[in-house]
Amino acid sequence: YRLYDAYNVSSFNNEKTFTVSNTRNNPTLKNETTEELEFGVETAFLKGRVGMQLTYFNRKAYDQIIALDVSSTSGYSRVIINTGELQNTGFEAMLFAIPVKTDDFSWDISMNYSSYNTKLNSLYGDLVDYELSGASSKYAFIKSNVGGDYGVLYSKQGYLYDDDGNKIVDNDGFFEVSGKPEKVGSILPDFNGGVMNTFNFKGITLSALVDFQKGGLIYSSANLWATASGQMPETVGLNDLGNPFRDNIADGGGIRSDGVFSDGTPNDVYVDARLYFRNQRDFAEEYMYDASFIKLREVKIGYTLPLSISSKLKSQAVSISVVGRNLALLYANTVGFDPEAVNTISNVQGIEGGSLPSTRSIGFNINFKF
Repeated sequence: YRLYDAYNVSSFNNEKTFTVSNTRNNPTLKNETTEELEFGVETAFLKGRVGMQLTYFNRKAYDQIIALDVSSTSGYSRVIINTGELQNTGFEAMLFAIPVKTDDFSWDISMNYSSYNTKLNSLYGDLVDYELSGASSKYAFIKSNVGGDYGVLYSKQGYLYDDDGNKIVDNDGFFEVSGKPEKVGSILPDFNGGVMNTFNFKGITLSALVDFQKGGLIYSSANLWATASGQMPETVGLNDLGNPFRDNIADGGGIRSDGVFSDGTPNDVYVDARLYFRNQRDFAEEYMYDASFIKLREVKIGYTLPLSISSKLKSQAVSISVVGRNLALLYANTVGFDPEAVNTISNVQGIEGGSLPSTRSIGFNINFKF
């Protein structure tokens, strides 16, 4: 669908309308190509009771399909082209063990770990950076620079600081903005992994999977707007005078921004709480969160019927089980949303915009083996 141009069909006053898209498709597009070098080792000890798998990979992807911004005088705002090289390097490990094994009972444990790094090696012509398509909001965006990490989160502007590192406020007591994009960090995690424990006792099986992620950033535009409209818990409280900051300034309310005036003197101006939190929209970094998490991903309990029963059912084995998935978010640094709920398989990661709550599921399985 990115090869040929077509009219956009819509309607106006119950009449069909046909318009030309702002994006120019490309009939000469070709497939993205990938080359990969991978090597690893797999080994086991103590008659298979302990083992591990280690893998290193170096993957390069060429001819990425991207929408490149062009001058609107061409009749289009973007054009679809092949360009760029992404390099992805990483390490994966899996360890397993059977600490206990008897005739009636066994305990299996497995652990996996992965860490990877993605860099943008080249772009079209003399381009040195690229803002990821669709990964933008009014106050933040995600960009990749040639030679740098892929997927870096920026605030469109940040706080203005003096030479001593103090935030500067204007004469009205509001924080001043830097007026330029501020790099905050990568949306990609440092590493992730999981631990699976499985217990078997006389045909009863109980297993539990806990997985985790360390690092990465997420910007929540939902929390920004919720704060600006006074819906977040931090918009209620006491100021440094011990009074509710939602009260009128004349009654001792209001908020005093923790900063200095341009001449270096400490700020002593209190501002209306409503205006203060609305003004904080200019500082998207306040709504960027560490995306680390620990989750109880799955718990399963099952029972395998004795052979004397399954044979009567004309089956070699019959097992029944109850499975619960995505059961609990045990740890997270995000506020009001699941850090994993905003992730997709596309480039649009790292920006949350009112994601729906995660759902847990509980299912029942019955398995016949013939």
